[in-house]
Amino acid sequence: METKVLFVEKQKFKQKWVWILLGAINLVFFYGIIQQLYFKIPFGNNPTGDKGLIISTLLFLVFCFLFSRICLTTIISEHSITIQLNNFKKIKKTINWEDVASCEIRKYKPILEYGGWGIRFGMNGMAYNMYGNMGIQLTLKSGSKILIGTNESELISPIIKEINESTLGRTL
Repeated sequence: METKVLFVEKQKFKQKWVWILLGAINLVFFYGIIQQLYFKIPFGNNPTGDKGLIISTLLFLVFCFLFSRICLTTIISEHSITIQLNNFKKIKKTINWEDVASCEIRKYKPILEYGGWGIRFGMNGMAYNMYGNMGIQLTLKSGSKILIGTNESELISPIIKEINESTLGRTL
């Protein structure tokens, strides 16, 4: 039986302060390389060797590249909702609608409720979010709660309403 996909959303980290911080750290590494390799002035109070500085800079650049590639994909279908963190194949969760007690779109406070963005655990259960303050709040029949961040709440609202009416037997 083929499942009809109703909605797909892909999200990336968009917080400017994160990218400014990563950029500033990269500038410090590049400054250190220029100072130590070009001007022959040791970088820092306890300088590492030239190879160590180059390797550290390259490793941080690789980290920044991988960080920029992280993408949270949410797939809503007739029978389930799937959350996957791309580039991390093991981080994939599919929740069947038959296991959901309630589902709604809600505004939330990422830092206060979950301690920030990413895959988080807070007082209100698990959160999978990358950016913003709107999410799909699922309450499972087991009592656990899962919040999935969305930047497309206006597009998802009618889909969630349809799922509530047809699949969960609730009227909003």
